[in-house]
Parts: sequence; structure tokens; C-alpha cells
Amino acid sequence: MREAPIRLAIAAARKGVTRDGLVTIEYPDVLAAANAMGMALKATATEVFKEVREMGGKRVANYHGARYGIPQHVLERSTNGEPGVNHLGGEGLEARLTASLTYPRGITITEFSHDYAMSAADLCTVEVAVIDPDGARLSQGAVVSLNLVPGSDAANALRELVPSVHNVTPGRSVTSTAGADRVALGVRFPDGSTADLSGGSLICRHLHPNNAQFTFFFSDVNRDN
Repeated sequence: MREAPIRLAIAAARKGVTRDGLVTIEYPDVLAAANAMGMALKATATEVFKEVREMGGKRVANYHGARYGIPQHVLERSTNGEPGVNHLGGEGLEARLTASLTYPRGITITEFSHDYAMSAADLCTVEVAVIDPDGARLSQGAVVSLNLVPGSDAANALRELVPSVHNVTPGRSVTSTAGADRVALGVRFPDGSTADLSGGSLICRHLHPNNAQFTFFFSDVNRDN
């Protein structure tokens, strides 16, 4: 398994939202998020929370283990330079994205920014365990970042995706899970190769004047041979 970038795992492990608007993070959830991406996280709790503090986080009061709160905007972060992330963008790339809640009929994406020389064969995957109604199985998953033209129809559409969110119950520190978009993505690369990715969820995003970046983790990747 690859070593997971700490901040990418933290971004995927958002546990809850405090009444003053901080996204909460717990160490077991950071480990679970890294594991779900098929990546090993060797950092200790002390090292993870040191990183959280550097991201502007602070410890918040609760009745369970150590829990830290981070301002929500810091989870809108770039994955440029992160190992194991597949960056998609450039002329000639086409994608079709469906999201269970927001876009069940799907949307077509062609307004890609930047130019990443990629084909289906170049996709970097990791082995992950997937729990289906029929039981557990091993699959090939991937972290994929879509790089889009800022202000384009596609970028504006993806801003509406619903990530996995928890809310802190008033008067208690127990969290409850709210609904999230389950994402599937079909990609046709400039060389004509194709890939279908499913079991996806939005990890983080980064909206820059030169690039609108949306990063997902997909539990299943199928590509042509």
C-alpha cells in the first residue's frame, strides 16, 4: 500500500460540524479514510494533530477521544503534487459524471483546464476492500482529480455536489451521517482509450482563478485493455 499524504487523509476524514461551523476530525477516522483509499498512514495521532493545527485547527470539547475542529475553507485544498492522485485535464478529454443525489441523469464534462498527458492505461490504482450486499471483495480503486475551466458550466455544476457530511447533535458530541452524492465517472481519453470509475465520493476541491479542481476517491476502476 502507498503512504497516504496526511492532509489528503484529513480532508477525507471530515467527521462532523460543530455549532460554530468547524469541521471535526478524529484520528481513527483519518486512519479509516486513508485505508479506504488503499493507502497506509504511518503517522501517529500526535503527528496528525500537529498537521491539523498547522491547518488552523484547534481541539474542541467532547466526551470521546481527542477531536479537533478545522475551519471549513481549509478543506478546499489543491491535490497538486500529491502522490497517487490521477490528474485529468486537457484538450480532447471527455467525461460523463453521474451523482446519485445531484445529477442522477448525468452531466457531460468537456471544459478541462491544464494539459495532463494521460490514457486509461496510465491510471494509477490501489487495491481496496469493498463491502457489497453480497459480501467483501478486493477491487482496484483510484484518487482522481478533475481540473476544469473556472466559471465553466461543468465547474459550476460540480460545485453543487454533496460531500459526505456529519452534524453534531445539539447538547451532545454524537454525530449523525447525512446523505452524500455517490459518484460514477466515464472517461474517454484523447487517444481513444476509456475508463469507467464508480463507487466515488468527493474528497476535496480547490477553486483557483486559473483552475477549478475537484478530487474524488473511486472504489472501482474498469478500463479497456
